[in-house]
Amino acid sequence: MDDPGSIILYFILMVCCAYFSGTEIALASVNRIHIMSMSSKGVKGSDNVLKVLDNFDEALSVLLIGNNIASISIATLSVVIATNLWGSASVSVATALTTVIVFLFGEMVPKSFARSCNEKFALKSAGLLLFLMKVFKPLSLILSGISNFASKPFKKIAEEDVTLTEDELNIIVENISENDNFDKETGELVKKALKFSNKTVREILTPWDEVLTVRSNMKTATILNVIENTGHSRIPVIDRNGEIKGILQIRKFLKTYLEKRKNIVLASVIDYPFFAKADIPLDDLLALMSNHRRNLAFIKDNDGTVLGIVTVEDILEELVGEIYDEDEKAGEDNA
Repeated sequence: MDDPGSIILYFILMVCCAYFSGTEIALASVNRIHIMSMSSKGVKGSDNVLKVLDNFDEALSVLLIGNNIASISIATLSVVIATNLWGSASVSVATALTTVIVFLFGEMVPKSFARSCNEKFALKSAGLLLFLMKVFKPLSLILSGISNFASKPFKKIAEEDVTLTEDELNIIVENISENDNFDKETGELVKKALKFSNKTVREILTPWDEVLTVRSNMKTATILNVIENTGHSRIPVIDRNGEIKGILQIRKFLKTYLEKRKNIVLASVIDYPFFAKADIPLDDLLALMSNHRRNLAFIKDNDGTVLGIVTVEDILEELVGEIYDEDEKAGEDNA
């Protein structure tokens, strides 16, 4: 092979090596959700990227095969060029120099570049990779089969170790937020959601001795005065012995009062009480309250003692922050 032809082939192989290295890192780091969004908007190349990601193990095999072929060819060609130009004594120097060149321009530089613009790189390179996946498919299947067989004993160990703690998930969320993949508020919401499933009702209930109640034998005028001074939308009702009788829905009470304009017997307008245990998870209580169509739950200890109340708003506030009822006065807890 003449020297100019060898040198041209050398640079072509170096470009191939850079392509395989860059494509690997671009596809490994690309955001699949962003690519799916691009695909829905008809962005050119996005469908190819999704096809590659759907068969990423096969794509990775092809990239490694291609990279190895290119690297070995470069090493072999460098020996040929060096021998032709300077004789056999230059082989060791040529090999060392080629190793450095391949590392810099076939690995390090293209990977760094591809990581900095992974989406653009992936969109441009995925089409060619799909073609190469078809060309190398037989060889890729053979190598993948050997690899899967050899790694089978280790997969069970790896599967057992694939667990994330809440702290690790929080770190992931913080890293995503710092990289501007979503805003700070969304990051906080995700972190609250992670903590939400671990919280129990006991942690957020309003203690019973802080709960505003009305007695079942109260006069309508007295109750109207309580409503005016508190602004609550629901008030627990107890009898003269302190036993819970139900929940007074203020709108229902006022509607009845406006229709009748006379003293109202509370027993006729209150809702039956809903009770729940203090140590159940918040998400379980939310599901129970939703199924029973209740906005307020009375929370009991294991011995039946009433500890306090929890409203749907209380539960949701653990996720989204303070919520004000349209009839609630700012700064007051909603009973």
